[in-house]
Amino acid sequence: MLLALVAAQSPSRAPARSMLRGGKSDFASLATPITACLLLRGLSWTTEQGAILLNSRHHFHMKGLTWFGMDTADTRAPHGLWATTLDDVLDFLALNKFNVLRLPVAYTIACDLALRVPSSAISSDSSLHGLNVGKLLDSIFERAAARGILVVLALYNDDATTLFGSQDQGLWYGSKASYQNFQNAWRRLLTRYGDRWNLLGVDLLDRPGRGRATWAENNPSTDWNLAAQDTAAILIQEYPQYHGLWFIQGIEGGEFAAQYATDLRGALTQSLDLFTPASTKRVVYEVLLMGPSVSPSMGYVYTTSFPDQMYAAYDDLFGGVEEATGRAVVVGKWGGSLDDAQQGDAMWQKAVADYFIDRCLDDTIYWALNPNAKDTGGVLSADWRTPNEAKLALLARIQPRPSVLLRNAEPEGGWSFMPGSSANPICNL
Repeated sequence: MLLALVAAQSPSRAPARSMLRGGKSDFASLATPITACLLLRGLSWTTEQGAILLNSRHHFHMKGLTWFGMDTADTRAPHGLWATTLDDVLDFLALNKFNVLRLPVAYTIACDLALRVPSSAISSDSSLHGLNVGKLLDSIFERAAARGILVVLALYNDDATTLFGSQDQGLWYGSKASYQNFQNAWRRLLTRYGDRWNLLGVDLLDRPGRGRATWAENNPSTDWNLAAQDTAAILIQEYPQYHGLWFIQGIEGGEFAAQYATDLRGALTQSLDLFTPASTKRVVYEVLLMGPSVSPSMGYVYTTSFPDQMYAAYDDLFGGVEEATGRAVVVGKWGGSLDDAQQGDAMWQKAVADYFIDRCLDDTIYWALNPNAKDTGGVLSADWRTPNEAKLALLARIQPRPSVLLRNAEPEGGWSFMPGSSANPICNL
């Protein structure tokens, strides 16, 4: 089966930090617009000079959304399917130009894809009745692919019934699961989904260490960079059919980290090396940011130093990583309420949006689709059908022209790829 890929004229971008320092990029040489016909299963993803590239040359502009629920033992399915249908949710994503769907998956679920999905969790969608977890994920991949939506699978270790250890441990191993068990969870997922053309990436572990992880301290027990590097390198060898990206979160640290994985300073001195240049180019560094509704200690939102002091801290924690490593930085989780009752959250989100646009960090995945997202709410309202227009407007400001994979109308017409562009014109130079 063939994928006809038609790329419109796509302005390239230089990394944000280079532009701020007056640097010059030769990314244009990598982004020559062409028309190509490609094997559907031959799509590959890399990152160079801070940009995500399709087949090494087409700049992909991400607009993502998390839909959680498969990270919980009670539902074993994305939430809301008791009130809406899978097709309705995916249609909503496509209509609003979300091109990436991030799906959190609990470690215990990844280890047993034969687990039955409770009927109460999918009661509103008769097409899913009787499915186990693996077949439910099959259906999500297939229906997302039909709409040109890419998927990122994210492994979570905070399932309420079986953790790697205690909740405050959060490492990639613990009293209830070994390091080998952690890698085996990904083996199960990649065995089943590694050859899916719309599997954009695997997010190796959400919030690694919960404050206990280190980076580049030469400590094999706690150095997350070593565990992530070794795990990705091993899985690349074992699953050559997977051509997607490796999302590697930072560690928690710093006054402005808000107890989420925003600290990537270690990558400035010890970036991930997956042993071959081609494999290393598939690394994406990921940061997570949440506002004062999740982290009440963020009192600086209400001070006269806001947002300048926060911008300087973000620059220090992760702002220079794209320039230093050449790899893309994706904001894999950010969000909050825009209600008047939580003005701090609204101020923070608007300020962070300005930061993303100014620094050309506009590849983001918003938290979350779910209206039952604690403290933040979702892009959908409580009925799981009505959009939150304020949040959609905020996301459209950050990424007004995301890349689009669109099936052509003509029989055997393949697909068209429209690369899109950044909101900040400087990022397109």
